[in-house]
Amino acid sequence: MLSILISVLSVPVSFAQYTSVAYYMVAHPDDWQLFMGVNAFNDIANGANSNNSKVVLIYTTAGEANCNGGPVNEQYYLARQTGANRSVQFCADINGKNEPWSPSVVTIKGLSYHNILRYKYKNTVSYFLRLPDGCLEATHTTLTKFAHGKMPTLYAVDSSTAYFGYEDLVKTVEKIIQEEGKGADDITINCPEWDWTLNPSDHPDHIQTGLLATRIASKMPCVNLNLFEGYYSSNNPPNLAPEDIAKESALLAQVSYGCTHYGYSPEWDPTHSGGSHINWTNRNYFRTIITCDSNVLQNDPGPVAFQDSTTTLNKYTVNVFPNPAHDIINITYEIEDSGMVTMAVNDYYGRSYGLLLNETKEKGKHTFSYNAAQLRPGNYSLYVKMPQNIQLVKFVKE
Repeated sequence: MLSILISVLSVPVSFAQYTSVAYYMVAHPDDWQLFMGVNAFNDIANGANSNNSKVVLIYTTAGEANCNGGPVNEQYYLARQTGANRSVQFCADINGKNEPWSPSVVTIKGLSYHNILRYKYKNTVSYFLRLPDGCLEATHTTLTKFAHGKMPTLYAVDSSTAYFGYEDLVKTVEKIIQEEGKGADDITINCPEWDWTLNPSDHPDHIQTGLLATRIASKMPCVNLNLFEGYYSSNNPPNLAPEDIAKESALLAQVSYGCTHYGYSPEWDPTHSGGSHINWTNRNYFRTIITCDSNVLQNDPGPVAFQDSTTTLNKYTVNVFPNPAHDIINITYEIEDSGMVTMAVNDYYGRSYGLLLNETKEKGKHTFSYNAAQLRPGNYSLYVKMPQNIQLVKFVKE
């Protein structure tokens, strides 16, 4: 059993400085492994022997899945925490030997002071906020209600701290990001996609965590922001190479170890959350925003209202044909009001191939042709932002 150093300070602990910092801010201890696994694996493994690169993982909820509102099962969230830490160590040790962990409880100041569990391993730092988890079937989980002011105070499930209003939580996470990123010129924040039109029916904890991360990113000078699809990505075709599938499968195995070590079924179990999590080990989908080059985050997104999963999100459909395509791709779309229409193409790693269209269009149906001859064969997504909504259409270049 690891001994934990208690550091109760009136100011944040002293943080080592790096030139490059990648943050992974997720709701549950298995989210980055499932939906961001390739990026995280490479960031941790490549930086493990570097003095200049660091990875910071922030888990907003304990992942205790307390759907019935009864006593919190400490064993279960410790199991998931163990799986998360083993995942980190697996990536960090892939090119070297293991080292001792440095666990501690640190005090971070938001609007009040908060004791937060912090694990350091090689070039990684993990923060476990241990906020209450919510059920996948619930439209508004505890975290969402707190963001919308429906709850005045939110307690960590282990009673280690309490947040007095949502702004207290925002300030606390913002302070963690600021302190861990001091001296870094290259900042990347990876988080769940919060746009409900791009990531419908995802877990509300995912959505709210993405909103929290994006809100903080919107206040920073220049950040690479990667927004990952969650459960909805299972509707997309597999897009990972065999080597990358192996990485994600290995990460899921580490997560499952945490479960079995504490007597719970592994996440390969076909009954887990309605289906085995191995379904997500062959795909990662995300979009990238560079905050200093884009006005997408000009306004603080703040909390947004959730739509019911049965709501029709894509009344005005975007069509791409032929699909699969060789050279010329025809795009048809309809807008209900005159306004700005923006189109961009991203590959399956989320890398942008530039804007295809960014101009004002009149109400009605439109057709646009794109010469995709310069694209390599593979899977791509067409991002279309219209006055009434945003749509993401998958296509294949042969």
